[in-house]
Amino acid sequence: MINLNTSNITDPWGCYYEGYCELIENALKGYSINPVRVNHNIIYALLFNLRHVIELGLKDILAQIGHIYGKHDVIFQHDLNSLKQLIFKQLKAYERFDGNTWTKHWNVIENHIQFFIDNDTGSYSFRYPATKNKHPSIPNDLNIDIEIIERMFKDIRQAFIKITPIIMADDRNKLKYFEDA
Repeated sequence: MINLNTSNITDPWGCYYEGYCELIENALKGYSINPVRVNHNIIYALLFNLRHVIELGLKDILAQIGHIYGKHDVIFQHDLNSLKQLIFKQLKAYERFDGNTWTKHWNVIENHIQFFIDNDTGSYSFRYPATKNKHPSIPNDLNIDIEIIERMFKDIRQAFIKITPIIMADDRNKLKYFEDA
């Protein structure tokens, strides 16, 4: 049995991010072993979880930098475009990235964010079959397969791995989100 008391987690946003990553990794392993089981139902779930990995990764960066600079403004909305703009601005201002090659990794994340902005307006497309107005959540054909999702996930994972450890290693970052709230 696991006690799910998030107040004991040093980096709750990072913990959730890692959990969703593990879920996707294990699902992809299972479907590469048995590709016959891959169908559109699974693709919806994988895309929803991949989108959530991006969102949680962005919010983890926001929490980490916010902790370093004493701004605890984690955003509890789901708009990837707003998060993307806010976090890019904060990453540009983060002095440990001055002259660093982090922007090429950010560009990878931003490219995949754009896929979800274009295909998952309002975070409904892969979460629900219909919008609140009872329109199909995916109004047009979207051709995607498991290999594309796997490549997207690996790209995103590697890009976050190149950015977040630098922030986490900052000696000012002793994140314990709930103690500072």
